[in-house]
Amino acid sequence: MIRANLLQNKKVAEWFFKISLLFLLIGHFIYVRNMIKYMEAQEYKNIRLFVKAQEYLYSNDADNEALFVFNYITEVNEAIPLIWTDVDNNPRDYRNVEVPDDLSQQEKTFFLKEKTKYMSQRYPPMTIDLGQGVCNKVFYDNSHMVKTIKIYYMVETVTVLSIFGLGYAFFAISKRYEQNLLWVGLAKETAHQIATPLTSLMSWLDYLQTENDHQQEAIKEMNKDLKRFEMIMQRFSKIGSVPILKEENVFLLVEHIVQYLERRMPSKVIFSIQVDEKYIHTAVINRILLEWAIENLCRNAVDSMKGKGEINIYMHYSKNLKNMYIDVRDTGKGIDKNQWRQIFKPGFTTKKRGWGLGLTLTKRIIKEYHKGDIYVLNSQKNIGTTFRMVLPVKKYA
Repeated sequence: MIRANLLQNKKVAEWFFKISLLFLLIGHFIYVRNMIKYMEAQEYKNIRLFVKAQEYLYSNDADNEALFVFNYITEVNEAIPLIWTDVDNNPRDYRNVEVPDDLSQQEKTFFLKEKTKYMSQRYPPMTIDLGQGVCNKVFYDNSHMVKTIKIYYMVETVTVLSIFGLGYAFFAISKRYEQNLLWVGLAKETAHQIATPLTSLMSWLDYLQTENDHQQEAIKEMNKDLKRFEMIMQRFSKIGSVPILKEENVFLLVEHIVQYLERRMPSKVIFSIQVDEKYIHTAVINRILLEWAIENLCRNAVDSMKGKGEINIYMHYSKNLKNMYIDVRDTGKGIDKNQWRQIFKPGFTTKKRGWGLGLTLTKRIIKEYHKGDIYVLNSQKNIGTTFRMVLPVKKYA
């Protein structure tokens, strides 16, 4: 239960981190955009102040103090490019505009006129009323600092959107690959599931051809294998559909699985069931699917032990009695800790032959259909592994 809570808390923490990062990025973009707008507004005010100072300087009320203020305003502007023209856009003066030194006066005039066309596309020129019907214009552009911040903002936006786009594309491609792998693996798993009862039937047939004294026993076992075929068909028919869950005695189910496998697994594999006898081991399950999940764990355990070792199934309850635990322990080669989560992914396998689908299906059966959980409880190299399945005792609404 503690492990399940830790996994749940970890998922919540991951989502909290992702959402926090998203809000942080959005907040950063909003902040930078607002900063750009603020700086543009300040530069607009500075140009507007320059225009007002020009108009006052040419008015009849101008004095030496006004001239001093105008010169100060002009000198303080060391960043904003501006071009002062007459009403016909002929340049009169300019500040903070990079003009090549090797231009003639005519070329410089043409160069500045072209600059005014570019500036007017970004911001409309301001009119200076010099009085007596005479007007001049001031063309301006953003300072180098504002332009740099704008470029940084655009590059950052494109970069972040590209990363998200590539991430989404990679996720979509990997998801499609995973689905294709699932279908291929499902076909292989079908063949694998059918192989056991089919091999068993062939063995019983050979037995009947050589022995006549135990025909009834052989027929009984063959009947079990035929029922097994029927159950396999039911298993695969339930994948993708909504299974019916009902309260069942899980101990009897586990006992039935062990009895079936014992006669069909290598004789050197020893099965044992351990239960907490003070409880009736019932839970809300789908019998066919849960049997499949437990059987997959047992088969993986046999493969890990290379046909020789012990498999112990321990059934008990959480402290609050809301969940049943089914621990499947083996004495196999163990699983590296960095693979504890990977083993449930489609296609992951450490076997030379296999499609890595058994544990994927087991996880889906437990988590999606039974609203439970499954994970590696512990594992040690060359000592063994314990898988824990968590099953709700009561049905979720």
